[in-house]
Amino acid sequence: MAVGQQDWVTLEDAALEAKVPTTTIRDWYRSGAIEATTAPEGHRLVLLSQVQEQATGLRRESGKVPSSRVTLPAGFRPDAEAVASINQAVLGLQDLARERLEAEAAQ
Repeated sequence: MAVGQQDWVTLEDAALEAKVPTTTIRDWYRSGAIEATTAPEGHRLVLLSQVQEQATGLRRESGKVPSSRVTLPAGFRPDAEAVASINQAVLGLQDLARERLEAEAAQ
């Protein structure tokens, strides 16, 4: 199959087009489910057609669009310590993501 240059898109563009989280697309290329390459500017690129095929398969299997949100059981009430711990973890992940974005932008 001949691949045209226009078929390669950034993770963000693929996520918007296929309506899946970028983390899901990362999982797909890391597991070998889709192809990925790196642009000269350092951006990760994926084949949009492969992302759309994967996303369509997910929708077909589950009957809905995949989400990166977690659904908690009805009536679940975490205690204050658990909430504080989760908030710290989220802040740490945000810091890590910010650092990675800054590193990518600097390249």
